[in-house]
Amino acid sequence: TLCRSLDDIDKLRNLLKSLQNQKTHLKYRILVINDGSELNIEAFIDNLHKITFVNLTKNFGPAYARNVGIEIARKSMVINVAFTDTDCVVSKKWLENLYYSMKEYSIVGGRTLSKYPDTKVGFYHDYYGTLNGRRIGNKMLYVPSCNIMVNIYKLHEKFDSKFCKASFEDIQFCLKNENIGFSENAVIYHDYSSLKKQFYKYAQCEHLIYKEFPEYKKLLKQSTTISNIKK
Repeated sequence: TLCRSLDDIDKLRNLLKSLQNQKTHLKYRILVINDGSELNIEAFIDNLHKITFVNLTKNFGPAYARNVGIEIARKSMVINVAFTDTDCVVSKKWLENLYYSMKEYSIVGGRTLSKYPDTKVGFYHDYYGTLNGRRIGNKMLYVPSCNIMVNIYKLHEKFDSKFCKASFEDIQFCLKNENIGFSENAVIYHDYSSLKKQFYKYAQCEHLIYKEFPEYKKLLKQSTTISNIKK
């Protein structure tokens, strides 16, 4: 399991606790990529069981950090790698539900619920299922990288580090690799930032996806969201 971390120690603690408390027979390790934080993050974590820290020399961005994790996993002969983010908490059987949904897929995503569903921001994201990915018919167009597992030996390409922000790097990754599944039971809980902050971040790399995939706008119109709320 791989997560990228910056400076939010409290959120990281909560995430790591949820990862350490997985109900599973699977053997797994937790890899934390410190993406250029000046803090000695490891010193703030009390329980280091199953955890390995990797410190990058500067902030390279989420795509680069995830690729570092993929290469570490490859050298360790690991086949499946799950990704999540520091501002998330995973459910008890998150890893098992992703793993047993892999089957013939290269990538499997899960359901992302708001950690605070009664707030306006939380309700918005749950209603539109913004981090559940999008479907075209019975296939997934993409799944967000805060809640995915990948078979690193079935990937055509890794994450593209020109997407230097947490913005569209996961969509580009999915469009390049295809063969994507979805697990209803692989649930995580996301602590969302403000909508203004989030959409500003998305806008920073939006032009890159349209430049590389001119057909993406058409695919987007053909696809549907996966809401967390019965409409």
